[in-house]
Amino acid sequence: PAALKGVSFEIPSASFVAVLGPTGAGKTTLLQILSGISGSLTTAQATGNVQIGTERFDPIPPRVLFPTVGYFMQDPSVQLSGIHETVEEEIAFTLNNLGVSPQDQSRRVSDILSQMKLSHLAKRHPLQISGGELQKVLIASLLVARPSILLLDEPANSLDPGAQHILSRMLRSLRNTTVLFTDYQIDFALQLADNFLVINFSFK
Repeated sequence: PAALKGVSFEIPSASFVAVLGPTGAGKTTLLQILSGISGSLTTAQATGNVQIGTERFDPIPPRVLFPTVGYFMQDPSVQLSGIHETVEEEIAFTLNNLGVSPQDQSRRVSDILSQMKLSHLAKRHPLQISGGELQKVLIASLLVARPSILLLDEPANSLDPGAQHILSRMLRSLRNTTVLFTDYQIDFALQLADNFLVINFSFK
């Protein structure tokens, strides 16, 4: 069956939306489309577009995606740059790509490390920390850019209850940010979401 056939929805600005559904329903595909990874939405079999505000896009152009949209993948290790020796350098890499001044980079990286309870890892190598810690570091590397839209694919995966609470509180502290996230843990979704988007599929 075609993924996401007939799917149409609107997301209020600055809301938190949990995308729920069984494995294979198309949750990750949906985030890939919104992030621009899947390219054009129009094919020989289907048509579609993404509207942000009053503008419609197919595909979403880089000028809109970066830094407007932050995308956290289900396997966060693939987002690691692999060229930096410390956690703080990895997070600062995002700001360097945005042309942020060194002084502002230092302040913003310090702030996000503190807010995410990661300051003790600042000088550690990204490959020498636990999977849950790396997950938080890579989410921090998105948050430090202050995107208007956050797409998070199972962000609570690999996090213990304490870390999930920190992440939920951190996301809730964001202002004017729209958050769309997938989850298989209903407890985390209930902590964070204002609205729920449930995707199901049929084998017909």
